Amino acid sequence: MWIILVVFLLFVLILGLRWLFFHQKGRKRAVFVNNSQLANYIKPSISQIMNQVEHIRQQYYPKGRLYAILSIVLGGGSLLILCFVFPIFANDMAGKPSFWIIMISLFILFTIGLVFTSKYEEIKNRYDVHFKSTNVIPNAIKYYNPNLIYHSYDGYSEEEYKNCYFLEGWDRYFSGDGVSDSRTGFFCADVKTEVETEDEHGNRGYIITFSGSLARIPIPNCNCEIILGGIKSKDYSIYLNHVQFIPVEFESDIFNKLYTSYATNQIEAYRVITPDIIEQLVHLKQNTFGDIDVRIKNNYLYVRFNSGDGFVPNLLNRKKEEESVVASIAVLDEVYRTTQNIKNILERKIQS
Repeated sequence: MWIILVVFLLFVLILGLRWLFFHQKGRKRAVFVNNSQLANYIKPSISQIMNQVEHIRQQYYPKGRLYAILSIVLGGGSLLILCFVFPIFANDMAGKPSFWIIMISLFILFTIGLVFTSKYEEIKNRYDVHFKSTNVIPNAIKYYNPNLIYHSYDGYSEEEYKNCYFLEGWDRYFSGDGVSDSRTGFFCADVKTEVETEDEHGNRGYIITFSGSLARIPIPNCNCEIILGGIKSKDYSIYLNHVQFIPVEFESDIFNKLYTSYATNQIEAYRVITPDIIEQLVHLKQNTFGDIDVRIKNNYLYVRFNSGDGFVPNLLNRKKEEESVVASIAVLDEVYRTTQNIKNILERKIQS
């Protein structure tokens, strides 16, 4: 029996460490943008930038790794043994003192595992805050584009986000990791929304309804509001009709397949969304691997990428941390170039 328990614990440890080191947040963004050329270009420089603050990781890494291993072995191992291994021998041990000794021991080990889990989260959160207070992300963004400035805790207000008709529904709202260009008025920030859930036993939790980036840039006078994409339910379509939006179809069949379009003024929408802008938006959609929503409201162009978390520190895996920074800059590059191109197209039309 004890041989089985030891083998099982080793199996749990291997699976747990694999998850901790290789399956943390930031994975979605790493595959969102098809821009391997940019990634290969900036990777060496990003690695050099991160080398400058490697000493910070070493302050937290030894304890973080230890707490993670103990959490997995004691907490996860005891729970899985209790649920899957112990029942095999329970009938033979029922009524014997060893039965209660093992039950109590597993419960104690599980409780200790929870304590180490809490300690690991504490260390990880301290590292995350310390990492974002360094110059790693600002310097990485400056390397990509010297005109961009990083604002760690700046984002969109919940009211502005909601007023853009992003109506996936949420109970908790977060926004930060802002990046701006004062010359053009460009601003991009990460946004996450979560809805509260409750299971049949009354346990409450939160499910992510959106996680990605939202970019905004001022554009010349537009006398209507336009929604492209993001129409995922019949109720949403009914709501848009209620607030005076009407369906719009453009001459491009490819564009109409990629984006569901609504506007408050059909004629004005045709004036703004011209073939050259359609070409930009089709390219954007075809060059990414996730949902894209476009809004024009109050003389601003908004582009939202369902690209997952960005700039995610990873205490236990330096390689994944670098990939998170590189992937976030790749998403930033895609949305920065597209919004700037659309702004330039509209400004040229006015000047001509």
